[in-house]
Amino acid sequence: CQKAKPQAKTARLRPWERSEPVGSSSPYDRSTAAYVRDLSTLAARWCLIALHLSSMRRLFHRLVAGMSTGHFLFPYFLNCIFFFSDLK
Repeated sequence: CQKAKPQAKTARLRPWERSEPVGSSSPYDRSTAAYVRDLSTLAARWCLIALHLSSMRRLFHRLVAGMSTGHFLFPYFLNCIFFFSDLK
Protein backbone atom coordinates (compact mmCIF):
# COMPACT_ATOMS: atom_id res chain seq x y z
CA CYS A 1 0.00 0.00 0.00
CA GLN A 2 1.57 3.24 -1.10
CA LYS A 3 1.07 6.39 0.87
CA ALA A 4 0.76 9.73 -0.82
CA LYS A 5 3.82 11.87 -0.42
CA PRO A 6 3.20 14.96 1.68
CA GLN A 7 3.27 18.04 -0.49
CA ALA A 8 5.44 20.92 0.57
CA LYS A 9 3.47 24.06 1.31
CA THR A 10 4.51 27.01 -0.78
CA ALA A 11 4.95 30.27 1.00
CA ARG A 12 2.45 32.94 0.04
CA LEU A 13 4.32 35.60 -1.81
CA ARG A 14 3.35 39.21 -2.09
CA PRO A 15 2.19 40.31 -5.55
CA TRP A 16 5.45 42.11 -6.33
CA GLU A 17 7.51 39.07 -5.27
CA ARG A 18 5.84 36.63 -7.61
CA SER A 19 7.14 35.85 -11.07
CA GLU A 20 3.81 36.07 -12.90
CA PRO A 21 3.34 38.53 -15.74
CA VAL A 22 1.60 41.78 -14.95
CA GLY A 23 -1.50 41.00 -17.01
CA SER A 24 -2.16 37.65 -15.36
CA SER A 25 -5.60 36.65 -14.16
CA SER A 26 -4.50 36.27 -10.56
CA PRO A 27 -6.75 38.15 -8.12
CA TYR A 28 -3.71 39.61 -6.39
CA ASP A 29 -2.63 41.46 -9.51
CA ARG A 30 -5.97 43.06 -10.27
CA SER A 31 -6.23 46.77 -9.86
CA THR A 32 -9.13 48.66 -8.37
CA ALA A 33 -9.99 49.91 -11.85
CA ALA A 34 -10.43 46.31 -13.02
CA TYR A 35 -12.85 45.59 -10.18
CA VAL A 36 -14.82 48.77 -10.91
CA ARG A 37 -14.92 47.86 -14.61
CA ASP A 38 -16.20 44.37 -13.79
CA LEU A 39 -18.83 45.74 -11.42
CA SER A 40 -20.01 48.30 -13.96
CA THR A 41 -20.23 45.57 -16.63
CA LEU A 42 -22.32 43.41 -14.30
CA ALA A 43 -24.55 46.37 -13.44
CA ALA A 44 -25.05 47.18 -17.13
CA ARG A 45 -25.93 43.55 -17.90
CA TRP A 46 -28.37 43.47 -14.99
CA CYS A 47 -30.08 46.65 -16.22
CA LEU A 48 -30.36 45.28 -19.76
CA ILE A 49 -31.85 42.03 -18.48
CA ALA A 50 -34.28 43.93 -16.24
CA LEU A 51 -35.33 46.14 -19.17
CA HIS A 52 -35.84 43.12 -21.40
CA LEU A 53 -37.94 41.38 -18.76
CA SER A 54 -40.01 44.48 -18.13
CA SER A 55 -40.75 44.87 -21.86
CA MET A 56 -41.76 41.20 -22.04
CA ARG A 57 -43.96 41.70 -18.99
CA ARG A 58 -45.55 44.74 -20.64
CA LEU A 59 -46.24 42.74 -23.81
CA PHE A 60 -47.78 39.94 -21.76
CA HIS A 61 -50.05 42.39 -19.93
CA ARG A 62 -51.10 43.89 -23.27
CA LEU A 63 -51.95 40.43 -24.55
CA VAL A 64 -54.00 39.64 -21.44
CA ALA A 65 -55.74 43.01 -21.65
CA GLY A 66 -56.47 42.34 -25.32
CA MET A 67 -58.04 39.00 -24.45
CA SER A 68 -60.24 40.43 -21.72
CA THR A 69 -61.40 43.48 -23.69
CA GLY A 70 -61.69 41.88 -27.13
CA HIS A 71 -59.01 44.21 -28.46
CA PHE A 72 -58.73 44.08 -32.23
CA LEU A 73 -54.94 43.59 -32.24
CA PHE A 74 -55.01 40.46 -30.09
CA PRO A 75 -55.40 38.02 -33.04
CA TYR A 76 -52.46 39.79 -34.71
CA PHE A 77 -50.28 39.14 -31.66
CA LEU A 78 -51.37 35.51 -31.58
CA ASN A 79 -50.49 35.09 -35.25
CA CYS A 80 -47.04 36.57 -34.61
CA ILE A 81 -46.46 34.20 -31.69
CA PHE A 82 -47.56 31.17 -33.70
CA PHE A 83 -45.47 32.24 -36.69
CA PHE A 84 -42.26 32.58 -34.68
CA SER A 85 -42.89 29.37 -32.75
CA ASP A 86 -43.26 27.48 -36.06
CA LEU A 87 -39.85 28.69 -37.32
CA LYS A 88 -37.97 26.08 -35.28
